[in-house]
Amino acid sequence: MNAKPVIFQFSVGEKWMQGIVDLKDKDETRFKNTIRKLSFRPFDLLKQNQTPHAILITDSGITKPENRKLSRQVIDYARGGGTVILIFSFSSLIRFDDFTSYMKEWDLPWKIHSYTRIECIVNTSAAGPPGMLWMNGLPATYCSKSVYLSGVAPKACWYLPAPPVPDEEGIGMRYQAPPPGKETPFAFSKVGKGFLGFTGDVSQHEATDGVIFAMLRMNDRLQWCTCGNERSV
Repeated sequence: MNAKPVIFQFSVGEKWMQGIVDLKDKDETRFKNTIRKLSFRPFDLLKQNQTPHAILITDSGITKPENRKLSRQVIDYARGGGTVILIFSFSSLIRFDDFTSYMKEWDLPWKIHSYTRIECIVNTSAAGPPGMLWMNGLPATYCSKSVYLSGVAPKACWYLPAPPVPDEEGIGMRYQAPPPGKETPFAFSKVGKGFLGFTGDVSQHEATDGVIFAMLRMNDRLQWCTCGNERSV
């Protein structure tokens, strides 16, 4: 029996920011979990295990000056071949300018474009993690209030705004937002030998779970090791 992959979940913002992300597998089975307090800090955790399957960053606390050391280690981990995904409340809690500055640390030109709801379709030309079937299970369409990014390379945009459609009266064209460009609520880019992913869904809808699983290259159950809590299944 293969060992379960280990995923680190870092929630290093203020207590009110911190939350446990509940993902489901495709069979709708919820993860059972055990929670216990850990005695070490996140950067100590990275020292103990240099090769987790992935790191999930669930809030914007990692961008604060007091967490610069941890941030540097996370970026180095990705550049060395790891996968880091910015999820859950990260997109809703970070200021636009702070996000731009943080992306410069990743050498990416990503910027927050807007917070809106636009009907999107999966970008079949997008690039993903290694493997031919990473796109399996992605919802064909996505429409939820989300943070949208600009400055993302076309192949790093996993979803793009759907073409406009005629309004109900057949006069003119209907948009759910001003005519969009290449903005995306889900981005996934090569960084060094690894990857950085971003999910703009501020409510963590079930459709987003499938996107996260695709970024993680997995659909089976996970073992979680979180900053402050440990989850296993």
